[in-house]
Amino acid sequence: MGKRLILLSGPSCVGKGPLTAAVKHFRPDVKFTKLSVIKSKHSRNHIPRPDEHTVWDNPDCWRTEEEIAGLEGNDHYVIGKCFGFSQAVNLDLIVNYPEQTILMEMYYPIVPRLLAAKRLRNIKIETVFVSPISNEEIEFVRSTGIVAELFIKSLMADKQYQRIAYHKRNVDSEFLQDVKKRIDDSVLEIASAKNYMHIIVNRDGEGSPNWNRLADGTFFGEPIGDAKIAMERLVEILKR
Repeated sequence: MGKRLILLSGPSCVGKGPLTAAVKHFRPDVKFTKLSVIKSKHSRNHIPRPDEHTVWDNPDCWRTEEEIAGLEGNDHYVIGKCFGFSQAVNLDLIVNYPEQTILMEMYYPIVPRLLAAKRLRNIKIETVFVSPISNEEIEFVRSTGIVAELFIKSLMADKQYQRIAYHKRNVDSEFLQDVKKRIDDSVLEIASAKNYMHIIVNRDGEGSPNWNRLADGTFFGEPIGDAKIAMERLVEILKR
């Protein structure tokens, strides 16, 4: 079997992080490596989340805006923006990594650029979208006369504030502006799901207690509810 690259997308706070962590922890029979996009430390106001401390100083995971900007024009990287902050994908790391199945969380506007990357032409790329709501549910909301876009924003606002409580994050005006960007963007992001090969519907966001996971990433039990269903769905995709 040739090398596979799984690109996992979904709106901020939908639960992509705990989803992949749960598969790693509870399904050791599923062999894959999760590689990180290089993210900007500015996107966290230079303060890592509790489960990011161990990789905060790893340049394959986190760099400053200036360091990522210095990669522009280098065809070994794909550069993009995520909520106004720079991100970079190291193409050589993907090509040369020994593991056959690689998974990466990817912001949706960057996905087409990776699909078109010549350096990845010999790698089978599959796209997976994690959505907090099914298309059928969106159509039902519309049929009741509710504006679907506002419904989605309210849904994602609840998940964002649930994550804030989960991480015990201090909230200031700058942080709230970033949260608003993520909520507003969720409408376009969910609309892009139709372009993905696989869709996983997961209503248990990152701060949901159904993950049975502490803020530092430690699991104290198997996921339940939608979190467990989403985990098993991702397992199915990875084992193909």
